Amino acid sequence: MKFLVVLFSLCLVVLISADCPHKRSGLTKWSEWSGRPKAVAADVNIPANSKILLDVSPDFPMNQLKVSGELIFDDTPLSISFERMYAIDGGHIWIGSEDCRVKSQINITLLGQRQPTFDPDGAGTKCIGCFVNSQIDIHGEDRNPTWTQLDGTVLKGATDIVLEDDVDWRVGETIIIATTDFEDFNEDPNYPPSQSEKRVILARPNSKTVTVDPLNYMHWGDFWEGGKHNEKIDIRAEVGLLTRNIVIKGDISGTAGDDHWGGHVMVHEGGELRIEGVELFFVGQKDQLGRYPIHFHVAGQRPLSYVKKNAIHDTFQRCVTMHGTSDVLIEENVAFNSSGHCYFVEDGNEQYNVFNKNLGITARKHTLLKSDSQPAIFWITNPSNHYYFNHAVGGAFGFWYSMPYTPLGSAATLPDKQEWLLRYTPFGDFVGNVAHSTGSGIFIDQMLTNADGSTALASYNPRNWSQALPLLDKPSDLLSLSDYEKQSLGKPSPAVIRDCITFKCSDNGFWGRGDYIMVIRGKSLDNMNGATFPGSNSVVQNSVFVGETDNVGNPQCETCPSWIPLDPLRKRPITWEQSRPILGYRSYDAGGGDILIDSVFYSYHDVVLQSNGNIGKVRKAGAIGALTGPNVIAPINLHFRLEFYDVENRIFYYNSTSDAIMGVTFIDNDGSITGKCGASIIGTGSIVRSEDCTPYPAWNAYVCDNNDQARRSFSFSDRSSRVVYGDKTDRDGLRDLTDLYIYRLYDKATLRVEGDFDDYYSSSDPDPQYAVKFSYGTNLIVNTEYLLIAGNKSESLSSFYVSVSGMPEGEFVRFAIPYPSGTTFKVTYDYNNKNATEVNSKSQLTGNSFFYDSGAGLLWLHIESFYVAWAWRYYIPVVDATAFLNVVAECPGKNFSHSNCGV
Repeated sequence: MKFLVVLFSLCLVVLISADCPHKRSGLTKWSEWSGRPKAVAADVNIPANSKILLDVSPDFPMNQLKVSGELIFDDTPLSISFERMYAIDGGHIWIGSEDCRVKSQINITLLGQRQPTFDPDGAGTKCIGCFVNSQIDIHGEDRNPTWTQLDGTVLKGATDIVLEDDVDWRVGETIIIATTDFEDFNEDPNYPPSQSEKRVILARPNSKTVTVDPLNYMHWGDFWEGGKHNEKIDIRAEVGLLTRNIVIKGDISGTAGDDHWGGHVMVHEGGELRIEGVELFFVGQKDQLGRYPIHFHVAGQRPLSYVKKNAIHDTFQRCVTMHGTSDVLIEENVAFNSSGHCYFVEDGNEQYNVFNKNLGITARKHTLLKSDSQPAIFWITNPSNHYYFNHAVGGAFGFWYSMPYTPLGSAATLPDKQEWLLRYTPFGDFVGNVAHSTGSGIFIDQMLTNADGSTALASYNPRNWSQALPLLDKPSDLLSLSDYEKQSLGKPSPAVIRDCITFKCSDNGFWGRGDYIMVIRGKSLDNMNGATFPGSNSVVQNSVFVGETDNVGNPQCETCPSWIPLDPLRKRPITWEQSRPILGYRSYDAGGGDILIDSVFYSYHDVVLQSNGNIGKVRKAGAIGALTGPNVIAPINLHFRLEFYDVENRIFYYNSTSDAIMGVTFIDNDGSITGKCGASIIGTGSIVRSEDCTPYPAWNAYVCDNNDQARRSFSFSDRSSRVVYGDKTDRDGLRDLTDLYIYRLYDKATLRVEGDFDDYYSSSDPDPQYAVKFSYGTNLIVNTEYLLIAGNKSESLSSFYVSVSGMPEGEFVRFAIPYPSGTTFKVTYDYNNKNATEVNSKSQLTGNSFFYDSGAGLLWLHIESFYVAWAWRYYIPVVDATAFLNVVAECPGKNFSHSNCGV
């Protein structure tokens, strides 16, 4: 029996030694190795087939440590400093392994000052690099958990923090407690500073409690609970551990600190990096491309690599960057105080990386890319990456999806670039993520347009477009297709945002521009706007919206000047614009066909402000609101099975700068909003109002009893490229020249619609001169006649497009437009530009036709839907027919004044 025990023990020792690199046989100790450095700034090479055990701290800082064999760190306290350490030509650097985590303190200091030149394919200074066919394994002590949340609110001045989980955190280690209030990402000194607080643990009363120096702010640590359905929503502060036993830091002596020139870890093509349990700080190199704390640089598919359980804080540029790299696991990391975007997907050809249970707190403005002026905790350029249970705190955005048209940067030259349509690529998994204390929480818009980080409004239309590749002669043909043709490729593939929470967002909790974006079981609390979806076919289902919770934040601000409109009772979003209402679900323009279903609204009520300069003013709140611009809320939006508790205004239409708000229309399909099944809820504009409409002044709206089948979405696009003189910043001064006037002929109801315009400054004229095109939109009542006057009332248009959507068969709209005698017209309809029929009298107008009444100087257009088009939006049938006309007018004298055509 004794023999068996001894044999088992020997076998166990062999197994343990095999799993621990530093216990393997055949190692040469650094302390005995003839190749170790004998002076400062030496270049040290570990050749192939050599296995060197770093058993003592080197005597001198090195310039370069090149590893072509194996360099293995012993599990003993070590300190090492160098400018560069590379694994190259099949080399392998070991600091522990997956099965043998290093528990000793290892300090690695990266040396060097800012370089005057940049080598994008090299690694530069202050680098740990991994090159082709080489590997780096860094495995620090396994700390559990790396981050958790509060178990109870802690007040300003508190010293004991009770946590949700048992933690192995120790006295002397550093933690970060996240803000649970509105934050100002602009870093404006006039506004309160960030409320996320770094603290050192002073004592451990028990396994769930840490003692720290007194806190400067209250941090919310309770669930929101209540309501008819007993919802329980987690809005507690996160607490992360910033200390690890393996430390990689950039030396900031000399000018490096002022230059923000830190260290970085870089993996090149064919390299493998497995890094866990490491603390990195003073890392990243400001405004230098390719120099980020942890950076996979065009490394290709790397399913064996991962970045887990690290702490990355106080960076000079980014946190974790995926560049031209796919299939990497990024998990349970804690990032704090990054400069610029933090977790960064770079060019757009990165796929299937998994971001799981990461925490990011505070992203500061940066200057490497233009988009860094609005930093995101998670910046995403390819939607096929996966995000599970991550928390984003602070910054302009929590999760910013900003897809370029096709990959940019170094990926722009790849031969398969033509096979990428990123704004049509199906969405990866997005489950259980949380964003709070940001500008916008989960944001899909402002798409990347240039490698310099420029962005612009653009839609995301996910669909399985790759199914159409076999139908094309070559993949590059994709780029020659129109946007309309691209949207016809493959079946829609909804982007599903599932089980996510946003709170304390000073702009939007959820924002998604495009088609087929779905929020399932979403939670929005204490946001300026809960959810907004510019585009078509969005769905919000089984979701909860809470206007205001018991978390009043930290309204006091000792450092703010007196003119800041602070409210002593509650910190509020956008404190400098107190008039903006708090809204839950907000309808937007541009398409419609959106669905809000099976959702609940709590605690939306008007507030009498107590802030200086605003005392007595009322800040409105509404469970459902609308925002419109030059386009229009389509009356095909659907609202079903909604519930309201402690809601003062179920609807509130905010009067923005655009008068198109007055044309808003949407349907209360089952009466759950108004109690009237099929009622229309419209804006204050008389042009969409009829006798059955009742004013609701508190809502800034009317409720109309009839079903909304009579109201249709109207759009008008002026394509004349007219020249306008004046100051473009003087919007009111240009209104007479740019706005569209719509007159309902039977009762003279009028709507003045502000246009959306592009302007191009011409310096050839001493006066400001702009070539402009305009587009407009509102809702109209069908089977009705209207007079349209666009822009300058004394001149007519040479070219325009007019459409009415959502019209079933047999419905029509007629428009009269002034034109001088002698004008001739070419009018077409349908996508194939079929010629419309010209008739001889107004009574003959039918189908898609036109009549020019030369005596009255009016062009009459008759737009009629001659077919039934039904679309199934998520198993709900809706009318999806659009009728339109293109008009080109010719005036021989080119003088389009209403009284003179030059003949």
